[in-house]
Amino acid sequence: MKAKLTAGALMLALTAHAADSTHHHWKAFWILSSAALTAATFVDAASSAGNREANPLLQNSQGRFSSARGIALKGGLLSGTLIVQSILQRKHEANARSFSATNLAAAGGLGLVAWRNYALRH
Repeated sequence: MKAKLTAGALMLALTAHAADSTHHHWKAFWILSSAALTAATFVDAASSAGNREANPLLQNSQGRFSSARGIALKGGLLSGTLIVQSILQRKHEANARSFSATNLAAAGGLGLVAWRNYALRH
């Protein structure tokens, strides 16, 4: 619980700081949010390893999470998302702000899923 509050306070502080900044700062914030999303994606995949998987696209023949398939799919979706964001951000600089918020929200969601997966193991 303490870690969640600390992470939430950090995100609010970063958002407040970035709100007063120029596009350059928003781009830097987008890069940080992209790193957070990347980390959360791979922590989520690692937390699923060996567990039963509800998503048929990520299952092996025994119904468990397929690490190879899961990392390939999750990594491909992540790469595609960040590439599209990068292209759209170059065309419209204001997109960096909304993409940063989206990335942080997605990273938080994936972090909660990973936390749940690890909690199910114990």
